[in-house]
Amino acid sequence: MQLCQYPCQNQVRRFTLEAIQIPIVYNSYGDYDPNGLLYVLEQDSQRIQKEALRRFQQTPPQPYEEVQPLVLRVNRGDTVQICFRNRLKRDGRIWKVFSSKIHGDPATPVWKAYSGDRVIFRTMMPADKPRNVSLAIHGHLWREQPDDALSREIPIQGEISIGNRFDMELKDGASCPGDYLYRSGSFGWDLESGMWGIFRVMKQSLRCKCKEVGGKLPFHFGGNKTSLMIQSIKKQKKKEKHRGR
Repeated sequence: MQLCQYPCQNQVRRFTLEAIQIPIVYNSYGDYDPNGLLYVLEQDSQRIQKEALRRFQQTPPQPYEEVQPLVLRVNRGDTVQICFRNRLKRDGRIWKVFSSKIHGDPATPVWKAYSGDRVIFRTMMPADKPRNVSLAIHGHLWREQPDDALSREIPIQGEISIGNRFDMELKDGASCPGDYLYRSGSFGWDLESGMWGIFRVMKQSLRCKCKEVGGKLPFHFGGNKTSLMIQSIKKQKKKEKHRGR
């Protein structure tokens, strides 16, 4: 029977949806996402949460057939009214919205470096509509014109468009240890759509240890030249001790 031939056409269909957070088990082997997100009908919410949690606590965790994408069915011509309720676990501290300690790492790449490491972010847009986007990196600056020593230092790179390419070498390398946000410059659209991530700066790199031993030393990846420098510094210190005696 075609949709247009159903009785009770042009009805008002009301749905109350809830966004819930539950562990989602993918298969009988127990692979799961502990922070799964799901849309459910309000009348099914408690039942689905209770059963999904019960099966998650089994060994190994087992999937629940009702944990699946929500499908709403209506007839052509019906008026659809949706009431949405947010039942996700919240943290009232809005300034923690990007915190990995509270919400875990994002799905976007988490770039990692040690404090003081040379870091270059490269951006390009291979194809898209003729529009510009921008990239900001919190807590860091770089030269707008990399080859110009007198160039102004900026915290955000604009004019990223089709065919453009930019190399942003961070001034003085990675900053103090911690998590720094990298994001699009558009809060209203891009940031809400997920165009952000974490630049994680870690401490106690090999370079940091070299600084403690012999002051400022150039860092060479691979370790060969650095290890030779450390050995030469130790030998020099031993010679100085013998001279003092």
